[in-house]
Amino acid sequence: MSAESTAGQPLGLALDRRADEFGALLLRAPMRGIPLRGQRWLRRRYDEIVPLVLPAALRAVEHGEPVDPASLAALRAAAARCRDDADASMAVVLRGAVPALRVFGLVMRSAARGDLAQSVTATSRAAVVAHELGTCWTEGWMAARSAAESELASDAVTVAELELVPADSDLDDTDQQILALAASGLSTDAIAEETA
Repeated sequence: MSAESTAGQPLGLALDRRADEFGALLLRAPMRGIPLRGQRWLRRRYDEIVPLVLPAALRAVEHGEPVDPASLAALRAAAARCRDDADASMAVVLRGAVPALRVFGLVMRSAARGDLAQSVTATSRAAVVAHELGTCWTEGWMAARSAAESELASDAVTVAELELVPADSDLDDTDQQILALAASGLSTDAIAEETA
C-alpha cells in the first residue's frame, strides 16, 4: 500500500494522543549543524511554537490530513513577532524543521518496528507536515520582515526634508537659504546661481 493510497486513513499509532511525549522530546531536540546563536534562537522558538502547532501536526500525520488552518495562522503570528530578533538568520529559519524531523524519526523507529509500510507512511506524512510548517514559518517571518523594512523606508527622511539650519531670528529668509545650500554641499558659484 503506497503512502498516497493511505491518505486520510489513521496510522494506528495514536500520534495525536502523544503530544506530551513528543513535546518533551522536541524541547530537547538535537540542533547539530546550527550555529550556537541560532540554536539558542531556535530553542526559544520551539518553546513558543511547540504548544501552538504540535497537536495539530501530530493529528495531520496520524490521519493523513492537512494541518489545521488556525494552527498555521498561530505559527505565522509567532514568526511575525520575532522578525527583528538579531539571532535569527535565514539559514536558521530554513533549518528550523530539521530537529523536529530528527525527533520524529527516532520515535518512529521504536513505534513502528514491525510494520515497514506504517513507518514509511508515517515518515512521508511527517515530512510533508514539516515542510508545510517550515514554509508557513518562513513565509510569516519574511513577510513581517519585509513589512518592517517597507515601514522604515517610508519613514525615511530625505535630505531635502531636513532642517539643516536651525531657525534663528537674526537671519532673514535669504540668509537661511544660503546656509542651507552651503550645508547641502553646494559650491559658492552654485549658491550664487541658486539665490540669484
